[in-house]
Amino acid sequence: AGKMSPDFGEMIATPSFVDRTLLIKAWFEDSNSILLTAPRHSGKSTVLSMLRRFLEVSVDERGALKERNLTSNYKLFKEHSLNIFEHKTFFNDHFGKYPIIFVKFKHA
Repeated sequence: AGKMSPDFGEMIATPSFVDRTLLIKAWFEDSNSILLTAPRHSGKSTVLSMLRRFLEVSVDERGALKERNLTSNYKLFKEHSLNIFEHKTFFNDHFGKYPIIFVKFKHA
């Protein structure tokens, strides 16, 4: 078996994809900090990639904001009919509205 990519955008197109997008809503609704722990290769990086794609502000090469509904991330959530997209108010309130710093510690 080949190694799966932890990128949410790639993982979503695989037959083994399980829609866990409602974790995003749970993340916001829980007022406490969330510690994401699980054994190796259980999807932690994919969950973080999903959060990044949902939350991050999209900008063009000049740093100008892109219209949220024209971004590749928006298309990803809409075209795959992901569960979180059905929660319209939550989706509109939070999708693409946060500056994100995404750091990988794989080789650290």
